[in-house]
Amino acid sequence: MLVSEKQLINLCHQFPRIFSITLHGSSYDKIINTANQNMGYLIFTKELIHSCFQCGTISSTFFTINTKSFTESQHYNTCLNRKISIDTQGRIKNCPSMQQFFGHIYDTSLEDVISNPAFTKVWNIKKDEIEKCKGCEFRHICTDCRAYLEHPEDLYSAPLKCGYNPETCEWEDWSTNPLKEKAIEYYQLQSTF
Repeated sequence: MLVSEKQLINLCHQFPRIFSITLHGSSYDKIINTANQNMGYLIFTKELIHSCFQCGTISSTFFTINTKSFTESQHYNTCLNRKISIDTQGRIKNCPSMQQFFGHIYDTSLEDVISNPAFTKVWNIKKDEIEKCKGCEFRHICTDCRAYLEHPEDLYSAPLKCGYNPETCEWEDWSTNPLKEKAIEYYQLQSTF
C-alpha cells in the first residue's frame, strides 16, 4: 500500500502526539515539517534497512546536540522514549530489533500498547542509570540502545555496540572487543560485520 506525503501530513495533524515518522527505502531524501502543534517531521531517507541487526550502533556521528534532546536525556531514554515500532511481521515493539513484542498491528490498539507498563518501562531508562554510561561525557547527547546489551540479562547494561571507553576517552571497534564475544554470540551478530 502506497501512502502519499499529504496522507502522512494529515495523519500527523489528526494525531498531534506523533512527533516524527521515518520512512526508510524512499526514492529520495527529504524532511518535511508537518506544522502540527508539536512541530512534527516526516523523514524520507534512501537508506535501506536490510536487517534489524543494523540497529543500536553508538557513534559520535549519531550524537544529537540540541536543548530538547539534552533535556529529554536527563529524564528518559533517548532512543526509546515515546517510540512505537512495527516490525516487518506487524508486531508492535519498542524497537524493531527488540525481541519482546506487545501485540500485532491488526489486532492490538496502539493506545493499549502505550498503556502497558511493561512497554513503557524502557522509556524511563536513562544514561545516568547505566554503570558504564553514567560517567561518560557524551551521555546526554548520545543515543541509547536497549535491544543489544553487553550483558543481555541486565536491562541496565551498557549498549553492546558502543566502542567508547569513558575512562580512557578512546573509541575502539566494539565488534572486536573480546569482552563482548558472549553477547555477540547471544544476539547472533557474528555475520553482521
